[in-house]
Amino acid sequence: MVKHRQGWVALFLLGALTLGVALPAAGASEEKKIDAIVEALIDAFRRGDYAAMRQYYAPDCTVVSADYKPPVVGWENVERRYRAQHATLIGAEMLRENTRVMRRGNVAWVSYQWRFAGLSDTGTLGVEGHTTLVLEKQRGRWLIRHNHTSAVAVAVAPPVATPQQSRPAAPPAS
Repeated sequence: MVKHRQGWVALFLLGALTLGVALPAAGASEEKKIDAIVEALIDAFRRGDYAAMRQYYAPDCTVVSADYKPPVVGWENVERRYRAQHATLIGAEMLRENTRVMRRGNVAWVSYQWRFAGLSDTGTLGVEGHTTLVLEKQRGRWLIRHNHTSAVAVAVAPPVATPQQSRPAAPPAS
């Protein structure tokens, strides 16, 4: 059970993060475009849409999560890990707040706090944390080169019993 919880934490810390959001008009600032990319990434994460997520990551990206495992290198490895951990996800919601986008030329970094609430086959999970993304503009597109996520708090509750599971046992026959 502890390993499974660590897997969940790793999923949401891997990149906690996650298409349905249109990019701002051409006249919008680069910072607004980057913020829209982060929102689209979080939305794709919520849906488990790896094809959408892939378009925001550089093929040779690195991802550091709070599960004390070595950094994951390359989108294929990142996607593999997301898929394995998403497999037991029943529902999830993620709120991003206190976002700061900074840019210097073709390099940008985004720092934000997030709150995650999810339901899995092992119970409910609540996680809060921080993420910093480092992006690089390549051929006119902003791509995530590095994702570093850490958890601040983790709360896990056991699954809620269904009415059938919570019925008292029948008395023994006499």
